[in-house]
Amino acid sequence: MAVKLSTANRGHGSCITQREPVNLYLLANHIKPVLSQNAQHRQRMIMAIESGELLKEAMRLFKECDRDRNGKLTWNQGEIRSFISQVLQHYNLIVPSEEQLYLIYRHFDKDTSYSLDVRESLCLADAVVRSMFLDVSPAHSAVSRSSVRSLRFSEMGSPPLRRPAMNHDEELARRVANQESAMEKKLERLIRACNDAVSLRLMVSLMHVTFSAWRQCATKNLFAKEKEAAGVP
Repeated sequence: MAVKLSTANRGHGSCITQREPVNLYLLANHIKPVLSQNAQHRQRMIMAIESGELLKEAMRLFKECDRDRNGKLTWNQGEIRSFISQVLQHYNLIVPSEEQLYLIYRHFDKDTSYSLDVRESLCLADAVVRSMFLDVSPAHSAVSRSSVRSLRFSEMGSPPLRRPAMNHDEELARRVANQESAMEKKLERLIRACNDAVSLRLMVSLMHVTFSAWRQCATKNLFAKEKEAAGVP
């Protein structure tokens, strides 16, 4: 489902990428058809969310889906759909349709670039999973946007689904970036060491060939002089 680039603002509702609470009820209504099918996984997914496992897995899958390694996922190339689908499939959750995922995704693409960076992608994955396990009965669905922002998760039942602070996402992204940078530096050092070893080996081989040629020439000249000194024709 490719979409035409436009400068129109398609964001409706709050977005955690701008340090605002997420309107999870609005997102949940977009994927209503799969909520009941995933309800059996509620307790397991609450543990994954609160332990940080979900974000760690999402970060791993982000790197796999970022095929061109530019730090972003695009909608029109299918990277965002593939990313969300893989996150949900990893936990054996039913994946919403492409149209349903697009309705959620557009809340996070605030600049309508049809791409999400690592922070926005992690927030999207977190919000999709959280919205799957909300009570979307008519009474709750009618809650206004302003009241949703102040709604306590404890009102939805125990255990609560707490939204992690933004600095947790940033710290996770920073740690992964630092690890990747350290690995790249180690790889560069290893490549340089290998190149140096190859260069040294080639130099030694060249010196060996040169020395062998010189030795043959010197031996031949020495033999000729000895022959001449001995008066041997």
